[in-house]
Amino acid sequence: MSDPGTFTQGTTSGLDRRVSVRLISNQETPCHYATLHRIESRWAKIHDLSREGIALLLQKPFSAGQTLFIEVPTKAGDSLHGLTARVVHARLHEEGNYLIGCVFLENLNEKDYQALL
Repeated sequence: MSDPGTFTQGTTSGLDRRVSVRLISNQETPCHYATLHRIESRWAKIHDLSREGIALLLQKPFSAGQTLFIEVPTKAGDSLHGLTARVVHARLHEEGNYLIGCVFLENLNEKDYQALL
């Protein structure tokens, strides 16, 4: 298991067809989302992250198509703000949590990606 505050490079199984390298993490991060009445937040654990997307563990699911605004902690101790992602899937995971797969609306640039490594 990785230490809090760090990302480690993930390995892919034979069933995983993703092209991107996934960074594995257990960091907590806030997810902000809009409702008809206000902006709300939920805490999530980052499951993994790539330049193209992020997978989060949450106690309650989001619906496919929902837009999230995510802050991702960097190795320097600050956060990448303004990351916008669209929920692609939500499925029941272990211990009653949901694994929420999201695609970033704009891929991480090299500078931001390197800040996470």
